[in-house]
Amino acid sequence: MVEGSLSPVYCLDNPKSCKWVGACVTRDIWEKMKKAMVDVLASITLENMVEMQNKKVVEPLATIYNI
Repeated sequence: MVEGSLSPVYCLDNPKSCKWVGACVTRDIWEKMKKAMVDVLASITLENMVEMQNKKVVEPLATIYNI
């Protein structure tokens, strides 16, 4: 899981921050987008990522070290 919020707008995590929360249509859309992102990230494992990367690599690449 990732650290921190995935909310694209502040009011999703802090509904009291806006007086229009109950009437705002765009907030509903942002909420659906956040749920979709969370669902996608929750469905992917490190093993999945390794498999996806292995499918993309056609030629061996130089070893990359990140610190």
